[in-house]
Amino acid sequence: MKPDRLLLDTHILLWALYEPDRVDRHIYEDIYDYNVPVHVSVETLREVVILRHLGKIDSKIDLKRLLIDLDRGGIRILEIKRKHVEALEKLSHPVINGKTHDDPFDRMLMAQAISERLTLVSSDMKFPYYRDLNFDLMRN
Repeated sequence: MKPDRLLLDTHILLWALYEPDRVDRHIYEDIYDYNVPVHVSVETLREVVILRHLGKIDSKIDLKRLLIDLDRGGIRILEIKRKHVEALEKLSHPVINGKTHDDPFDRMLMAQAISERLTLVSSDMKFPYYRDLNFDLMRN
């Protein structure tokens, strides 16, 4: 069954745009070929800026280029709304391998996916620990 609307995690977005071979073929088709609305959080854009500044992603991927590539790919930017912050406050803090999962970028994506009823696309191994929150997850 095809998802109605997607929300891409940061690494999936960057892979889909710049390293498409790293994205599962079916997920890539959902992003580009099946006319499924695809979203990226403004929080993801913030994460890209921070990771680039820290030298953790390719320095060629600047915000201006990324915004142009989002437009070209038809990927919509999802702003942070009040209901997202309210959903964020309700998120549990699962303990994974003895550590509480507190990544602020991941948690905002979760809150947005839940409150907007979006399918979150990620390969992050931490998201399945939130399955009790009744959101859709598509794993790469």
